Amino acid sequence: MAAGHFLAPARLFPVKKSTPQTTKSEERILVLEPDESLLSSILSVLHEVAPEAVVDVAHDMDEAHRLTSSEPVELFVLDLDAASDSDLLRDLRASHPKAQAIFLAASPLASRPEESQGIGDVHFLEKPFSDADFRNLAQNLLRPGEDVGPARRQRVLVIDDSLMLLGFVEEILTEANYDVVTAGTAEEGLQATRQQKPDLILLDYLLPDLRGDEVSRRLSEDESTAHIPVIFMSGFAADLGDAQARS
Repeated sequence: MAAGHFLAPARLFPVKKSTPQTTKSEERILVLEPDESLLSSILSVLHEVAPEAVVDVAHDMDEAHRLTSSEPVELFVLDLDAASDSDLLRDLRASHPKAQAIFLAASPLASRPEESQGIGDVHFLEKPFSDADFRNLAQNLLRPGEDVGPARRQRVLVIDDSLMLLGFVEEILTEANYDVVTAGTAEEGLQATRQQKPDLILLDYLLPDLRGDEVSRRLSEDESTAHIPVIFMSGFAADLGDAQARS
């Protein structure tokens, strides 16, 4: 089992910014939101709710028309400040009469009759809104009746006989939004690995009952745990060098 670095999971989404070559069966979503931070959050939630959907990102209404000219769209997510041309907005909705739409705006829709007139049945979120609010609305529109919760946090198992170090590492990783499990001995760590199924193991090389390389070997020999990456921890560089040479 090779040790490796553990990074926060990257947000990867099926986003296309040019005219997509899709099949009729693909579920498609069009997002127009100029705020990069808000756009990232929107894409993350859409990926949770509809991971197989093709999400097109437009920077203006002309690009939105171009991206949606050849295929039906199930959902529009449009920032009304960016989609300020009401004629183009109505044309877009008219060309996709069966599509759902979520409008995002910094002011109530009732105070913006020029955008709401003639648009049809739409759903409105006033900025700022939480990820949970957007998730609930997107789920109701795209996956009614399904329970889509927030993405699972990555789980890290820390095995070390130092209570002080365990507490320190647990605090740091928890603040970074990881789910942390701790164990004070090698045997406790092996048991926790089988029960908790961590995504990464931080392993002290010098434990009171077993050395770290022996723990790693046992994990490698078990099919249910062999895929889990392990990072050794030790205050003695020579120990880690010897372990690397043996592996």
